[in-house]
Amino acid sequence: MTRRFLFVLGSSRSDGNTELLARRAAEQLPEGVEQQWIDLAAHPLPDFEDLRHDSDHVRPTQGNVALLLDATLAATDIVIASPLYWYSVSAPVKRYLDYWSGWLRTPGIDFKATLAGRTLWASPRSHTRSRRSPTRWPGRSATPPRTCGCASAGCCSATAASPVTC
Repeated sequence: MTRRFLFVLGSSRSDGNTELLARRAAEQLPEGVEQQWIDLAAHPLPDFEDLRHDSDHVRPTQGNVALLLDATLAATDIVIASPLYWYSVSAPVKRYLDYWSGWLRTPGIDFKATLAGRTLWASPRSHTRSRRSPTRWPGRSATPPRTCGCASAGCCSATAASPVTC
């Protein structure tokens, strides 16, 4: 299978450190690897509405939801580039990931089977005040451990240089 990378940019600032980090990483990909870049600030998603108990799940055919769904399904590798805010991804990235639960129940796309075996890469960017004086809070590390965030406790973990697979 030909590799196809989807870069999801979750920063509210264009050309910021998060995007710069993701673009530097993309430069290391082999020549000819397909890349698609979607900036969530330029393609905002509406608030996610949980319809899991309703039967009105339909495949989106237009707008930003359809764009992100199609790009996600087509990708072999998904790179989420997000600044870290209070030890979490940005609100636009969280909203994108919330949509995954709805896409799991959308008839005709088989979201779970399509993404099985694909790779999710995390490119978090944490802001500190200076290199000599990182932000520290009582009882917390300046750099919290990174995990995939799935519901299975302890299923996996990631470092800055490794992908997350569940």
